Amino acid sequence: MTSGTGFTPLYIAAYKGHVEVVAALLQAGANKEAATKDGTTPLRAAAYGGHVAVMRALLLAEGVDQEAGSEGGWTPLHLALCGGRQEVAARLLEAGASATQATLGLLAAAAGGQRVVAEQLLGRAAGGQQQRVVTPADVGLDVANVDGHTPLHQACFGGHADVAQLLIGNGASLTHPDEGGNTPLHNASNRGQAGVVEALLRAGAPLEAKSHEGMTPLHRACQRGKGDVVAALLQAGADQEAKTDDGKTPLDLARAGGFDLVVDLMARHAANLVVTHDS
Repeated sequence: MTSGTGFTPLYIAAYKGHVEVVAALLQAGANKEAATKDGTTPLRAAAYGGHVAVMRALLLAEGVDQEAGSEGGWTPLHLALCGGRQEVAARLLEAGASATQATLGLLAAAAGGQRVVAEQLLGRAAGGQQQRVVTPADVGLDVANVDGHTPLHQACFGGHADVAQLLIGNGASLTHPDEGGNTPLHNASNRGQAGVVEALLRAGAPLEAKSHEGMTPLHRACQRGKGDVVAALLQAGADQEAKTDDGKTPLDLARAGGFDLVVDLMARHAANLVVTHDS
């Protein structure tokens, strides 16, 4: 029996988290894969609601496809990750994850700063014990979304330094450009994510990489008035005289944006360089 939108009793029970009802319906032979009109299965509904016990019951039921997605391609794992449901995601991973699921899941985990799930996706369980769900080689560390953003880019946007360090430690590219030619350091600098910038610099991210507009990470930080990041980049040796394709230096962009503190910071740094050079 279904409603006009395709909601079965099992779907409704799963969505609301009523594990006893779900168990009874499964025992009575309810169709575990019956989906709503938009393709949402009971397992997806349980993942969305964060109902771990319901998910366990559904996953133990023979024949449940955890990779089934909606019309938009959202699987239960992706919903759990994007909703911050780390325990739910862990249950799904324990039940098995394909390389494709793991790769897309890593993008979502990185964007949400979910290190625990990212570790599990990369095969690292808590306490340093190996628990291989899929191997790092299976997971596309540098697979990008439609904007060219890899998991490391996503971690940079959100300021998730711990996730960034995890990805870097597993071999994520420090130079992968997005659609605008921006490296992870460009994007972390643009967002003012000082902790991530420090992690990238320690790992050897290129200071003078240029975007399609000829912007360096220092240009990005100056353009947005991100003083902490500007200071870190200057300390690391970023070139204050680098020019964009239209001839702008980082200082030009800071002045244009009215970021007086950044302008003063750069002037003091330049003066210190002169003194150091003369002495």
